[in-house]
Amino acid sequence: MKKVLLTSVLLFFSLHLTAQEKGQTYTSELGKFSMISYGEVTEDVRKDKSSTIYRAAYRSKEMLFAISSSLQQNKPKRVADLLNASVLNFKDGLKGTIVSQKKIKLNKVDGIYALLNLNNDVMVEYRVFSKGLYLYQIMSFAKKDKYKKDVATTFFKSFAISK
Repeated sequence: MKKVLLTSVLLFFSLHLTAQEKGQTYTSELGKFSMISYGEVTEDVRKDKSSTIYRAAYRSKEMLFAISSSLQQNKPKRVADLLNASVLNFKDGLKGTIVSQKKIKLNKVDGIYALLNLNNDVMVEYRVFSKGLYLYQIMSFAKKDKYKKDVATTFFKSFAISK
């Protein structure tokens, strides 16, 4: 009887973990992005005078993953300036420090990657892209000792800009 119970419990947890490891596709039709989530996604929409912001986030493995898509009313004159301003505003808003930064591309869309520290305790990977009227900010957060680079990489690879 104990073997049957133990086998049942192990089978249940292995199926549960397998389902979590697969992830679920989350799509924001209005935000024009998608991602694979490995936890319950929370979402919200916020409007102000110059933009509408679509946000989605989830927690998994002691990490927080978030995407913010901002629909701007006007197309930026210089995308590079907008991307750099986004990184600086993000850093200043969180009172963090930039450890490293570089230009990147996602399917021919220009972007910036930045690695930041917050209070010397939290590690943040931040990516920002601009396409048309949309600005996309993709972030992963965790305490330094809990940060899992491979989990963050899987999240970043799952992000896609919708047409």
